[in-house]
Amino acid sequence: MEVSDEQRVILAIFVLKDDALEWWESTERTHGREVITWQHFVELFHRRYFPDSLMVQKEAEFIRIAQGTQSVYEYERKFAELSRFAPHMVDTEARKARHFEMGLREEIQGPVSMFKLETYAEVVDRALIAERNCNRLSKANDQERKPNQSNFLKGRSSGSSFKKQGVPNSNKKAHKTCPRYGKAHSGTCYLESGACFKCGKTRHFIKDCPNLRAEQTTNTSGSQQKPKVQGRVFALTKQDAEVSPSVVSDLHKG
Repeated sequence: MEVSDEQRVILAIFVLKDDALEWWESTERTHGREVITWQHFVELFHRRYFPDSLMVQKEAEFIRIAQGTQSVYEYERKFAELSRFAPHMVDTEARKARHFEMGLREEIQGPVSMFKLETYAEVVDRALIAERNCNRLSKANDQERKPNQSNFLKGRSSGSSFKKQGVPNSNKKAHKTCPRYGKAHSGTCYLESGACFKCGKTRHFIKDCPNLRAEQTTNTSGSQQKPKVQGRVFALTKQDAEVSPSVVSDLHKG
């Protein structure tokens, strides 16, 4: 603005507010009518808000600065902020560019360093391009992984459903104990209804069952004759023994 040092102090005081304004009013009372030059004002201001300990801390942060998980844009803003505390490290475009480049992440630093750029602006621009390429490649890899993961999950789900479907539900159901027969069975109790224990039909017993007679005829016509079924009636059917009086009497005779 091409103003004198005296006017610079007046302009600086005009923009102070809150804690900074209170600090200046206190400093002005301490110095009384002493004329404060611009150089003196800067020293007092830095002593209050930028002490030497803070300057050393900020300079160390700038020396160790690295991108980390930040984007290139966020890293550049932090770099510009801290570079004010170490002006000797960024006194040329080449030194500033190299220091910024060394703090980039490896996958971004590689494509940038191969161009051997000499200006800070070129390095920042190339880093932004490398970052976009890395993000695009990462998204493409994620899209390739998703179908494989979905197929794997489908295979697991279909396998589990196959196992579930392979077990019949009827096997899991428990039959109630029949009060007449004394054992568990499904459907109508043949002993209760008086039905044939061979075919399940009424009006005849198992010994007179047409199906049983058909089996006897088939066995007789074979090359090897098997024992008659009549002899098996008493051993296999406790129910017929209870229903048929003739069978019961024969058992007692035996």
